[in-house]
Amino acid sequence: MLYGGVVLDLILSLDPGKTLGYVLAQQVEDGAEILRIGTISGYEEGLRFVRALPRIDVIVVEDYVVRPVRMSGRNPNNWSREETLKQLARIEEIAATKESKIVHQQPSCKPAGYGWAGLKYVPGKAGTHWQDALAHLMYYMVTKLKLAPGSIRRSPEATVLESP
Repeated sequence: MLYGGVVLDLILSLDPGKTLGYVLAQQVEDGAEILRIGTISGYEEGLRFVRALPRIDVIVVEDYVVRPVRMSGRNPNNWSREETLKQLARIEEIAATKESKIVHQQPSCKPAGYGWAGLKYVPGKAGTHWQDALAHLMYYMVTKLKLAPGSIRRSPEATVLESP
């Protein structure tokens, strides 16, 4: 979008995984507008969505790091094909092809992002894919773009779209 001769960023925030959470936002003159929010089921379907977007200036993505075995001794990655890591690598390839800047964020950014979005953060809660993507978007916009949380608005057309 062009404001006063300046092209403002189109930002895609992603929570990668078997269910991909996404939020698409456009920086505007006085803040940002959230254009689309949703989830897409299936690794390949999520990648097709990202690939189909004609332009993305910045991709904010929750980084996925295989962490050491917890105190319980149970390794959640046993016998895993690490599909989320593969999806993340392919998102990075898409970003390179589209010449998009990619920003990796750790899960520890989510509590602040949830707060700035006006949502309650519940650690470990399942099924919060688009909410996690929104938290990462908020964290990026507030900490990197220096936008006030109140200047980040949801477009009336930006209803949550969830694939089956």
